[in-house]
Amino acid sequence: MKTATFTFVLVALFVPNLTKAQALETGDFRNLLKLEAGLHGIGLAYDFQVGSNTRIDLSAGLGGGYHISSSKFSYRWDIGNPVVFAKSHIKRYYNRRKRYNKGKPLHNNAGNFVGFMLKYTSSTLGQQDFFDVIADGAIQEAVNFNVHWGIQRPLGRKFLFHHYIGIGYARRVGLSTAAIFPALGLKFSYILGKPGY
Repeated sequence: MKTATFTFVLVALFVPNLTKAQALETGDFRNLLKLEAGLHGIGLAYDFQVGSNTRIDLSAGLGGGYHISSSKFSYRWDIGNPVVFAKSHIKRYYNRRKRYNKGKPLHNNAGNFVGFMLKYTSSTLGQQDFFDVIADGAIQEAVNFNVHWGIQRPLGRKFLFHHYIGIGYARRVGLSTAAIFPALGLKFSYILGKPGY
């Protein structure tokens, strides 16, 4: 009887931890609907799982645009005259088990990742200032993609910090004008709905 009780206690203590560890290895992610603000602009995003450690973050909103010419590449965000953007961000997480073993937070999809982003930006919604066009170049409709390394960290229960750095390629829509650029992303998100813990 003592052996059966001892075995039951061991199983009761061990199985929940094993299940939790296995869940972390396979993802233990949750889908998130978020309001975002960052270098790219402001928008609404939905983050969902597509593989054991792979997620897609789809977002759209208003923000900055690009000027791409044979001699110049620039990014400009005029808050009074924004562009519309839409982007798809694929993230492959790689260190969640290590974070778990170190006791670091994993809620709200925290971890390090390698990613690929495809982004469309329109030209500005309003009229562009003539002197800005002459001096800096017009903001044009563009498509860009980048490959990067990044992190996502929870800031409490309802907020997230997200940062990435990499290299990108941008092209004007309808023209062959293109540019290679350093890709840098920084944003803060507010989770809509119930936060994950």
